[in-house]
Amino acid sequence: MKIILFAALLVSGLICDLATNPKEVAPGEEFELKYRETVRIHDTNLSLTFSSLKEDSRCPEGAVCVWAGNAKIGMTADAVEFELNTTLEPAQAQFSGYTITLIAVSPYPKLNGMHKPEDYSARLIVSR
Repeated sequence: MKIILFAALLVSGLICDLATNPKEVAPGEEFELKYRETVRIHDTNLSLTFSSLKEDSRCPEGAVCVWAGNAKIGMTADAVEFELNTTLEPAQAQFSGYTITLIAVSPYPKLNGMHKPEDYSARLIVSR
């Protein structure tokens, strides 16, 4: 019984730690940020959150389109909201002396399928 209680406390402590201490990445390091996930930039006070999926009008795989389309995401950096795009401007944002660049948004749309916002992630890089 004591082992089960100890294991439960350990797991709940890890979950609380993950909720209060987001993952950390180094400036200049490309990283993936899942929908609603927060990351802290190492040795800075900067935290970023993929806060919303604003649009995904990219041409689905297997379709023939006149335009490639765009994915637009909402980001939050230390309580300041901004948007980044895959093919339109802005694809970058300046914040606290850092440049936040959107590299890609996944998953790519499929011809006969819709993705939920929770399925999405963004590839980003934060540089000086």
